[in-house]
Amino acid sequence: MKNMFKQYNYFYTPEQYKDIWENALFVFDTNALLNLYRYQEETKNEFLKVLDTIADRIWIPHHVALEFQRNRINVICDQKELFSKTKKALATTSKTLNAELERLKLNKRHSLINVDDFTSEFKALFKKFEDELDGLKSNQQHLSQPDSLKERLEALFETKVGLAPSDQKKIDELYKLAEVRYKNKIPPGYLDSEKPELCTDSGVIYKNKFGDFLVWNQLLEHTKTNNISKVIFITNDLKEDWWLKFDASGETFNQPRPELIDEAHYIGGINDFIMYDSEKFLIYAPDYLEVEVSDSSVQEVKDTIEMYNKDMKKSNIDKKKEEINLNFEKLKKKIALDKVKEFQSKINYLIYRNGGIAEFPTDVLNCPECSLDTMIFDESSSTGYKCTFCGNEESDEIEVACSMCGSMWPESDIISVDWTDEGHIEKVCPYCRRDPDYVGDD
Repeated sequence: MKNMFKQYNYFYTPEQYKDIWENALFVFDTNALLNLYRYQEETKNEFLKVLDTIADRIWIPHHVALEFQRNRINVICDQKELFSKTKKALATTSKTLNAELERLKLNKRHSLINVDDFTSEFKALFKKFEDELDGLKSNQQHLSQPDSLKERLEALFETKVGLAPSDQKKIDELYKLAEVRYKNKIPPGYLDSEKPELCTDSGVIYKNKFGDFLVWNQLLEHTKTNNISKVIFITNDLKEDWWLKFDASGETFNQPRPELIDEAHYIGGINDFIMYDSEKFLIYAPDYLEVEVSDSSVQEVKDTIEMYNKDMKKSNIDKKKEEINLNFEKLKKKIALDKVKEFQSKINYLIYRNGGIAEFPTDVLNCPECSLDTMIFDESSSTGYKCTFCGNEESDEIEVACSMCGSMWPESDIISVDWTDEGHIEKVCPYCRRDPDYVGDD
């Protein structure tokens, strides 16, 4: 029984860890590479230095390379946007502080508090920080200029990228398998099942929701084809469709999902499979590689991973809310249109019963608020009409009776006239007020 259930025995001795680090293939997920754009210069360079020490043993699946190229600009844009948000936060803080100090009138009410000196120093500090931000922003990667980090990574992985799918048929077959796996919550990737985006490359259509599965499938195909038995996989995706997490009264332990370890062994031919996030990768690198990594870099990588996963979680929640709201709007619209159909059926029946005479307005009007043809007669409404979708009761298309001749006209053609001092209002149609667009002058 000792060697039977390898997927539930994620443990190696110090000697085994040393052997794996010295001989394993290091495989990187897209987020591990894109996060390099989020690190400060020192941390980025230390991470790249570690990659240099294992340059002959690094590899990425084709889909990782594709996702990196697709998302690189978006990550750079997000980083640039943070500069603007930071300056805006500074300006807001400064404005709030000045307003509060002005409200207190300390110069007039307190002899010991020198507000002017304080605000002067505070403004100088703000100005210094803003200038530093501007300097950092000017050194940030520009969208239309050569990207040194991209060039560095492309050189490192020049001959270390997996093969692309042969054709659309191959991808579609994998998607059918992925659909079954996601339905049964088989990792990885099933938590991305709601991602709607598509992309194309070399005539092949890729569905973003299956990105993690493609990365995993391409990894296993590569190790099986090339008889690779030791793999260290680095991913910053901390969701449960990659990791199994334990917490016993504060004592935590994370390991790859047992299904992944099992497939790594039986499908990919991998005897020793270790999975790290970038933080753990940097923590252990000095123990097994001839490289130094500072504590500050490890801390920054940790903080970045936490923020990345927090943003991803928020993004998924927002998308869920948006989808729920969209579905609710669709349902609400269907109910509104069904009410219109019910109203029209009722009209047809009443007209038939009354010998062709309608007892109330039968027109369905376009609602100016929601732009739907959903305004119908409603005896409880002050205008006689009400939208079944948004509840609006006002429209220039609503017909009203002329007070003088009794004919029906759209509200937009009627003029209201204050007829008496008591506020009595008369509705006058174009004919009765002799509008030249409707009547000729005799």
